[in-house]
Amino acid sequence: MGASVQPPIVKGRSRRVLLTLATVLALGGGLVTFYSTRSTPLPPDVSLERLDSELANAISRARQVVLENPRSGDAWGFLAKLFMVNGLDGPAEVCLHRAEELDGNNPRWPYYLALLHQHLNSNTQESIACFRRAIRACDRHEPGTTSPHLQLAALLLEEGRDDEVEELLQVAQERNPDNPQTIYLSALLLANRNDLRGSIGLLQRLKDVSSAQQKVCTKLAQLYLRLGDSKSSQVWDAIARSMPPDDPWPDTYTNELQPFILGREQRFTEVDRLQKQRRYAEAVAMLQTMIANSETEDGRTYSALGVNLVHQQRGPEAEVAFEKALRFAPDDAETYYRLALVRFFQGEMQEHRHRNPEKAKFHYDRALASAEQALRITPSLGEAHLVLGQILFALKRRSEGIAALQTSLRSRPDSSQAHFLLGKALAEEGKPEEARRHLLDAIRFSEKSDTRAKQALDYFDKTYKKDRVVPAPDTRGKS
Repeated sequence: MGASVQPPIVKGRSRRVLLTLATVLALGGGLVTFYSTRSTPLPPDVSLERLDSELANAISRARQVVLENPRSGDAWGFLAKLFMVNGLDGPAEVCLHRAEELDGNNPRWPYYLALLHQHLNSNTQESIACFRRAIRACDRHEPGTTSPHLQLAALLLEEGRDDEVEELLQVAQERNPDNPQTIYLSALLLANRNDLRGSIGLLQRLKDVSSAQQKVCTKLAQLYLRLGDSKSSQVWDAIARSMPPDDPWPDTYTNELQPFILGREQRFTEVDRLQKQRRYAEAVAMLQTMIANSETEDGRTYSALGVNLVHQQRGPEAEVAFEKALRFAPDDAETYYRLALVRFFQGEMQEHRHRNPEKAKFHYDRALASAEQALRITPSLGEAHLVLGQILFALKRRSEGIAALQTSLRSRPDSSQAHFLLGKALAEEGKPEEARRHLLDAIRFSEKSDTRAKQALDYFDKTYKKDRVVPAPDTRGKS
């Protein structure tokens, strides 16, 4: 696939015209600065030593084309795409800005810039501005395309700017009324406006669409919970949990990037496919081969290896993999969270299976340090608050653990595990009303096969031996 990707070439006649023009301007008296290479930005010069040879050669060729044609938006954009899809974000951003300066009529350049900002979790307002520029260019020059409209609509939904979302979706519906992403975003908009039945009706149309199935079933579970229909909510939640991750939404411009994925990135794509199919042993073998070939310059290989080793219940090996990943990305909160989880599980094994409290505490203490570091980097990481609560309980610091779980539920109010653990802890703290409410919520949000919360509630009721008037369970879901 990679061999078919060729840099754009400026034809010989056009190059002769440019050279002649430059000569004439020079003879005209000092105007050579108009076409001086000194005033023209140079393409980023990245180190190619540790890159896959196929990718390194492609970048070298594309960069040479830019040097020969420094005012070609297509040449800069081609190089940007190579950088972008192969994990070289900084150089990609430089090239995309230059491509847009030279070719403002092409919606791809601001569109890819917006996606890059989202990937880097940088300024949301900058992403919005880039999508708006892409939309203006798209409406003028490629009016049949709606990818920028839908991406911006999704972003504005998160910002609560529903009126702007409605305008964007109207354009998208006029151009392609059957686009599944348009239908899904329209359902979210109705849910935001409390038209829950209307939202459910739209979502039902997408149950068999591969790019929407899991997220649709998850949203249906939340909407039925908001309607007070806990039985239907549990059914849809169980379906959602049983499904593999959704395929990406159809996207005209991101589809164009696929041929630019070369070498190592192609192998990561295959690893993702194996992981989605739960073929973890094959994914581990492939990642270990990549490591043996020194394809580890950004830690992604070690992080992916750790994830797949966890799925194989190979905790100590996963811990080593995450530690190595952090050497390359010491500010990665997600990896610190995963490391905390692996260390916590090893502590539990030492405590409950091997009956070794000293070794258990050793793992718990190291898990605590990892969870706290994850939250120092990203304080809003709900999963890290959840594992922090579990670690604190294991260390007999119950009041602190309760606070951590309460914080976790502010970002994930539908977390069955958080409600379950919080219910048990509050019962031990002598707060039966609050405990029972959380145990009821744990039952509502859990899969049918998970009976832990139901057993805990039965034990709780037998312990107190009488009916109690308690607050109604929290039936709010994430919108």
